[in-house]
Amino acid sequence: MSRLEKYDYGEDWLSDRAVRYRKRFNVKSTGDSKCTKNPYHPDTNPNGYINLGISGNTLSSKIVAEKMEQITKNMTISPELLHYHDFRGTAELRTEVAKFLTKHTHAVSPVNADNLMVLNGCSAATAALGMVLFDPGDGVIVPSPLYNGMNESMCRMPEVQIIYADLDDKSEIPFQLTVEKLESRFKEAEKEGVKIRGLFLINPHNPTGDIYPESVLRQCLEFAKRHSLHVIVDEIYMLSVFGEDAKFTSVLSLEGLPDPQRTHMVWGFSKDFCMCGLRCGVLHSWNKHVISGLGKINNFFSVPTLVQAVLSHMLQDKTWLEENYIPTNHQLLRESHRILTEELTKLGIPHLKRSAGLYVWVNMQKYLPSISFEEELKLFEEFVENGVNISPGQSYYCRSPGWFRIVFAVPLDTLKVAIGRIGTVLENRKLSLL
Repeated sequence: MSRLEKYDYGEDWLSDRAVRYRKRFNVKSTGDSKCTKNPYHPDTNPNGYINLGISGNTLSSKIVAEKMEQITKNMTISPELLHYHDFRGTAELRTEVAKFLTKHTHAVSPVNADNLMVLNGCSAATAALGMVLFDPGDGVIVPSPLYNGMNESMCRMPEVQIIYADLDDKSEIPFQLTVEKLESRFKEAEKEGVKIRGLFLINPHNPTGDIYPESVLRQCLEFAKRHSLHVIVDEIYMLSVFGEDAKFTSVLSLEGLPDPQRTHMVWGFSKDFCMCGLRCGVLHSWNKHVISGLGKINNFFSVPTLVQAVLSHMLQDKTWLEENYIPTNHQLLRESHRILTEELTKLGIPHLKRSAGLYVWVNMQKYLPSISFEEELKLFEEFVENGVNISPGQSYYCRSPGWFRIVFAVPLDTLKVAIGRIGTVLENRKLSLL
């Protein structure tokens, strides 16, 4: 009997829609759950579970927490903050975000605050866009592997079909995105009777860490224009490009966009500012009809005014941002990434060498007795049993078994303990495969 057959989905109590939601099972949730219930702490719980499966930055959390504490101590809480507000986001925050994005995306022209919406996270922004751009059953092409939350954002409320354009590990550059792969998948989906309405890109990419060159980004946008597709570009790791020579190209920085009215971008505070719990994302669109449509549903996705006020104050402090937080965060990410990749190299584990995101995409196929998703799942379960949670590739819809995503943006002492646990599992595996 499968895991799904064992589970009571409450068909007698819930709507068909809710039952469908509950049946959406992701294998990585098993490890995440154990880490939540029994988290590792070097002093109080050294035998707890270390979570390198959730992409959050805890390296720089203290710096951000201290800044927010300083802001809240000096803030005046006006009665207006307690009232209903503009559900697009407060004018103050949208103005500050517009300035921030103009600078840090190297925008080709100043970002207009009227083109921005503030929502409770990038997942909410993706879901909201899905609801106003697409009808249930419409297809959206997404290169895979991909961040698994995107699938949930598009499939739950918008009820969109995700059309995976599978990237594999056999090409000269593993998991390389090409327009030829998008065109091929588009034609296949049309033959299958799917109405393709959109393209979704993650840049920098999750889980591979790839940064799309400007040429590739333009080719993808031109592909979308040829087929009259809306493009959503998720740039949530924009400021988590830590390589000193790495170059990130935001869609906002491109001159002569092929189809600006169908080009939309999302970014949030969660990853770049260690704020996954505050739930604040931003959506940008040049299309006034899209912004108007979002305005009709954004009361379901709004962010508390007090949170917006604190974030406005934080963005106003350019000295703290540009001379303290951003360079310090990049330095911490570089060091943590270096330690993980050096240890992976010592263990003889192939991995993609990238300079963006909070994770490394790792190939553990040589530790599988056979290259299958069943064996990948068994290895994942062994990692969890040994107290470390890393994410199996199948949870990111990767079509090549044996790949895992390992998050490195955790305190160095914790990372070293986690690497030791990973090494123990792999050494035992190596002996069993002799």
